[in-house]
Amino acid sequence: MKKYLLTTGVCALFLLSASMQAQTAIIFGPEAGVNFSKIKVTDDFDYMDDYSRILRLQGGLNVGVQFGMWGVTTGVKFNQKGGKATLERRDPKNPFTFVDGDGNIIADVGEITVKESTNWLSIPLMARAQFGNGPFKFGIALGPQFNFGIGKLKNEVEYNLTVTNPPNEEETSNYGKSALETYKPMHLSLVINPAIWYDISPNGSFKFGMMFETGSDMVNENYLVSDGAGNARKVNATAKASAIGIMIGYEHRFDINVGVKY
Repeated sequence: MKKYLLTTGVCALFLLSASMQAQTAIIFGPEAGVNFSKIKVTDDFDYMDDYSRILRLQGGLNVGVQFGMWGVTTGVKFNQKGGKATLERRDPKNPFTFVDGDGNIIADVGEITVKESTNWLSIPLMARAQFGNGPFKFGIALGPQFNFGIGKLKNEVEYNLTVTNPPNEEETSNYGKSALETYKPMHLSLVINPAIWYDISPNGSFKFGMMFETGSDMVNENYLVSDGAGNARKVNATAKASAIGIMIGYEHRFDINVGVKY
C-alpha cells in the first residue's frame, strides 16, 4: 500500500510539473443562461400526482487557472431552481374541500397546480479539460457546487376547479434550521458542464455550454409537520433538485509565465 501511494504521488507530481511547463493562464468571464428544473420529493412531501420541470434563470462570473489542456475553475453564480406539481381530482365522491370566508365547507373537483421557486447563490469548484488546437475547442468540467439560499422559498398555488373559483395563493418560507423553515440554508450538488469555445481573439473566446446538475437533500430536518391528529412532529421527507440548462458566455485568458527555462 505504501509503495502504491508513493508511486501515485510521484505520478501526480510528474503530471503537475508537466502541466506547469505548458501554457498557463488565468481565466475569467461572465456567463448567463436558462435551466429546466425539477424537484423530486419523497414521503411527507410526496402527495401530488405529477411532477414536471419549469424554466428558471442562471448566470454569474467564472474565474480559474488553465494549465495547458487542464484547468480548475470556481466563481459566483445566481442559480434559480424549482418545479411544478399537479394534483387532480375528478371523482365527485372524492373532491377537494375548502373553507370559505364565512366558514362554510365547499367541495369541488378539478386540478390544483403548485409552482415552487427558489434562489441560490452558488459557488462551484470544478476540474476541467479542454481539447483542440484551432479556433474551435471543446471540453468538459465537473465538480461539486455549494448552494446558499437567498431570498425566500416561494410556492404559487393555482386552482382550476369545475364550479368554484378560489383565489390563487402564495406561500413563502425562509431558509434555515428552525421548525418553521422548509429548506436548510445550504446544500451540495454535482454539476457537469460540457462546452465548446470559439476564439475571437488570441486571448478571448465565446463559450456555449450545457449544464447537468443533481442536488443533495434540501429539507431542513427540524421542520415540523402535522401528524394528522392535531400534533406536530419532525418532517420525514426529502427534496432534491435536478436541472438541465444551456449557457452562453465569454472567457478571457491572461497568460502568465511559470516554470523554469534551461
